[in-house]
Amino acid sequence: MNTSLLSLKKLRYRPLPHLLGRKVTVARISGVESAILGELEPSLAKICKLQDSSRELALVLSKYGFLDLTFTAVAHLLKEDDCPSRSTLRKLSFIGAGEDRFCLESLIEGIEESKCWLRLFLFGEPAKDAMIRVFEQYKKYPQSTQTSAFESTVFRLEKAISQLADGVDRRLPMTFTIQDACLTNSDAIWLGSHSYL
Repeated sequence: MNTSLLSLKKLRYRPLPHLLGRKVTVARISGVESAILGELEPSLAKICKLQDSSRELALVLSKYGFLDLTFTAVAHLLKEDDCPSRSTLRKLSFIGAGEDRFCLESLIEGIEESKCWLRLFLFGEPAKDAMIRVFEQYKKYPQSTQTSAFESTVFRLEKAISQLADGVDRRLPMTFTIQDACLTNSDAIWLGSHSYL
């Protein structure tokens, strides 16, 4: 067995299927933490703290139409028997046909035995709607003649997303649906299954 697979023995992962499909309405981007924790069982809500900043959430929501949330939780929530099976690692795209070496290495580097994260992935609107809004905003910024076409395009795209993030509260309230939920000791647990730039 190679070193990477041996290192995976330290990984802890517990899916939370009872949270899937749950709807959460967010009125303001700065209120994400309280809105989400208000929908969780009280015992879990009391021991979790959102790690993502409102700005990070606004950028992801503006660009993709979803929220990818990371909460810190107490490590004792994870047990020895929360070690994922090979089929679970395959489903998460860390081993098998879809395996990406970079993702596997990031997963292993992200393992912290004394930490626990609650991860939630929520859809608010179709990604195509978010992308249409980004490109409509992008068209408002003229191409610079002082930079290369690529640099100008990247700058204009970043500016469009930033502008949309600045006004994200104008598109709220929005109802989100929890698509994935887990407890884990690696902050890179979804790198293979929910990856985005």
